Amino acid sequence: MSDRILTKAIHFMDNLYCKEENRQRFQKRVLCDVFLIVSFLIGIINLITQDYFYAIVMFCFGLYSMFCAIGFRYKKNTMIPSVLINIGSILMISYLLSFGIGNAYTIMWLIIIPNVITMVLSLKKAIIILLSILILMIVLYLSPLCNVLSIQFHEFFTKWHVVLFYAVFAFMAATFEYLRNLTSMKLEESRKEILRLSYYDDLTQIYNRRSFDEALSELFKTPYSTKRHVALLMIDIDNFKLYNDNYGHLQGDKILTKIAQTISSVITEETDTFARYGGEEFVVLMPDADNLMAVDLAEKIKSSVRELGLVYYDNFESASKYLSISIGVACEELSNLDCCETLIRLADENLYRAKKQGKNIVCSSADNPIHS
Repeated sequence: MSDRILTKAIHFMDNLYCKEENRQRFQKRVLCDVFLIVSFLIGIINLITQDYFYAIVMFCFGLYSMFCAIGFRYKKNTMIPSVLINIGSILMISYLLSFGIGNAYTIMWLIIIPNVITMVLSLKKAIIILLSILILMIVLYLSPLCNVLSIQFHEFFTKWHVVLFYAVFAFMAATFEYLRNLTSMKLEESRKEILRLSYYDDLTQIYNRRSFDEALSELFKTPYSTKRHVALLMIDIDNFKLYNDNYGHLQGDKILTKIAQTISSVITEETDTFARYGGEEFVVLMPDADNLMAVDLAEKIKSSVRELGLVYYDNFESASKYLSISIGVACEELSNLDCCETLIRLADENLYRAKKQGKNIVCSSADNPIHS
């Protein structure tokens, strides 16, 4: 039972924080609720201690806060309760600092206000307001204005105690909020980095297999009635093992990255997904592309890699050769494909044909093989 209630509460909080406007409304509601609870609590205490005027002020502010809290529970006209709670808070703080400081329970407000301000507002705004209140206290208590307004302090603390007390709690609240904000920023950076690493290949800095799989799956969520076409280029570096044997795996990794960046520079469409499929294989997913467009891009990619002039030594033929790539092209209508794997299989079969027919070739199931 308790687990079900907790789950519902978490779901409710997630819904409130899914949008910026909901988050701000919720925070202001919490502010009003805090003011409501504390005001009624202090009001009851002052009724018991027979400080009736201060108790009435607390009850009035509590009812005022409740009215504003009700306003924030509705999605429309939230500007009205926002303005009202801002005006009410300013008047309440002014009253507390000017005429309510003689009540011992005002100290509770000096603890609560800094914490509530840092909780609801951003760090920058909270610090500005906290400093403004501190400056107001200094002007009221440590200047001749204190005698003019006949401000009376409680017998347990002097004006210096009040200023120091508020300054300490304001500093503590701001410090805790700064540390919380710093921690949140670091957690967000870590989350973004983890997300980046999960979708990008660490070596070549292009999309990885997971990104490609998700992009391909997303295409298949499109209703088949749209008759969308999709093309897939399966790219493999020819004789890459020989290059690794000649120059070592470290140099091989550098060349792999260089080839990846070269291919990436040829792909200009933002909707295309270029990813490392595994080892020395790459894929290019082209939504809404026909076979002619796919073969044209494949030819450009093949030429750009060949122009790099990456030489390796063939031990069997005792000759130096240039690294090249072979590309298998598959282009189909989405409605003709039963699953994602079918498109991959077609592109892989054409890649196998390109390898078998001499490498450095673009093979498409719709056209004859295109030789260099």
